[in-house]
Parts: sequence; structure tokens; C-alpha cells
Amino acid sequence: MKYLDKTKKELVDLLQAREREIKKLTKNSQAFLEILDVSSEGTAVLKSGKIVYCNAAMGKITGYSFQEIKTRGICSLFHPEDQKKITKHYQKKSTGKTLFLEGVRITSKTGNTRWVDVSTREIKWEGKNCLLTVLKDITEKKTTLQALTQSEEKFEKIFRFSPDSITISKASTGLFIDVNNRFTELSGWTPEETYGKTVGDLKIWVNQGEREKVIEILKKDGYVQDFITSLRVKDGRELPALFSGSLITLANELYLISTTRDMSEFVRAQQTIQLQNEELASANEELTASNEELEAINEELIAAQQELGESEMKYRTVVNGAQE
Repeated sequence: MKYLDKTKKELVDLLQAREREIKKLTKNSQAFLEILDVSSEGTAVLKSGKIVYCNAAMGKITGYSFQEIKTRGICSLFHPEDQKKITKHYQKKSTGKTLFLEGVRITSKTGNTRWVDVSTREIKWEGKNCLLTVLKDITEKKTTLQALTQSEEKFEKIFRFSPDSITISKASTGLFIDVNNRFTELSGWTPEETYGKTVGDLKIWVNQGEREKVIEILKKDGYVQDFITSLRVKDGRELPALFSGSLITLANELYLISTTRDMSEFVRAQQTIQLQNEELASANEELTASNEELEAINEELIAAQQELGESEMKYRTVVNGAQE
């Protein structure tokens, strides 16, 4: 709306300037035409529905010469899908007021499409009631706005359906501006419950010292990445998390876009691995103890075999002596 209001004001100012020039230069039409010819806005004068004048900018926008435009008529320059709107616009009576038609398309001689804002106003031209029409080329603005809109739509999709929790908050106060679906899934806080609340109000940070450290990093570098911490959810549980954030400026206000990745599965996996390692270490200790016990038993068996051998030899000696 602000853009449209600004555009209307620009067109009003433009037409009023044209009207003032016409009044001042009534007696010097050649000078007036020279001023119009150097204007960057396409300007045409219609008398009884026919074009009696158009400037160089009109030719630049449309690609047609004055004679071609005069032959074709003003309405035929517009895109077929905008014909009804432009015809209706030119059928209106301005009665001393400036009439606007915003964001319609011109089909140029080469077939290219250009976007224009149209404004019309009744004037006196050579003593006759005529219609002054100005076409302001907004193709670049329109293209930029469309690109921004597409970027916003992409960001909206990424924001809403990201697998990570994403929040937007004011950097100065921590006031929540928006949260995504994953934030609600992880924290239990709905978007409605965060409105008007700050990060401090919800007591999300378990360790305030860690939050202060993050703020220091943000002030220094403008971003923080993969900060390991614990965050508190709505039911009081502590959630192991990987926190990243970046400061951005919007409308002269500093905001923090932050992402939080749930590390619960990672922590559980680490705990499982640690437990398995402990179990393996314990089993290894038991195995080592068993090996040592087996070695001791083996040594005892060897000693017993030696004793048995020695006893057998003694027995044989005694038997042999008795026989003799």
C-alpha cells in the first residue's frame, strides 16, 4: 500500500507539473513540446479519442513511431488481457481530477511486454478539451517486486517446513516475531503463545551464561554457528540442541533469525555408543581375567603333569630294584 500511495503521489505530481507547464507555455507551444520530448515518461495527448501528440519516451516504451501510434490508437498498445481495464479507464470522465490505472501491460512493437502505470487528466490543448495521458514505465520495479515476492514465497516455504526449529525475534529485546512449525513441535509453544512474549519470558535458555555468550558472539561477528547448549521446552524438559543464528536488518530494525536442531537422537546415540563401549570394556576385562585364570589353571596342570611324571619314575625305580 505504501508503494501504491507513493506511486499515486508521483503520478499526481507529474501530471500537475505537466498541466502547469501547459498553462505557462500556451503561447510557446514549441518550447512546451521540447520539454515533453526530453521527459522519461511516455506522454500523449488525445483529442476526441484520437492521438494528436506523443513524445519520444512514448515511442521508446512502445517501439512505435508517432504515426504508427496515431494509426493504431492508444488502447491497442496494451496487452490483450488488459484491454477491458484500459478501455474502461479511458471511458471515465476525469472532471478535473487525475485518474490512475496501476500495473498494466504494454505490448511493444517487438512483442516484448512492459509494465506501466497510467494516469490521465483533462487539459486544454490548442483551445480544445483534450486528455493528457502519461505512461510511467515500472517494468524494472515490477520485475524486482516479482523477484522479491518469489523469494519471499521460497523463504516462507523453507521457514514453515524446515526440519529445524526457526524463530525470528527482535535482537534488542528478544521479542518473538514469528516461529515455524518445527519450533512448536519441539518446544510445545504455539505461535499464538509466543506473540508478545520474549525469549526470557518463556525461559527457553537453561543456562543464562550460555545465552549471554551467544549474544557476545552475535555482537562481535553478526552470527553464531553450531553452538551446543540445552534449551527448556514448555513442559519443563531440557532439550539438547545445536543453536545457530544470524542478525539481519529489516526496516532499520535489527532482528535475529535463529535455528535450533534437536540433538536428542544424537545424544542418545552417543550414550548408546558409550554404554556399548563400557560393556565391551567390561567384557574385555572379564575376558582378560578369564584368560589369566586359564593360564593359572594351565600352569597348575603342567606342574601336576611334572609331579606325576616324577612319581612315575620313582615308582619304576622301586619296582625295578625289588625285582632284582
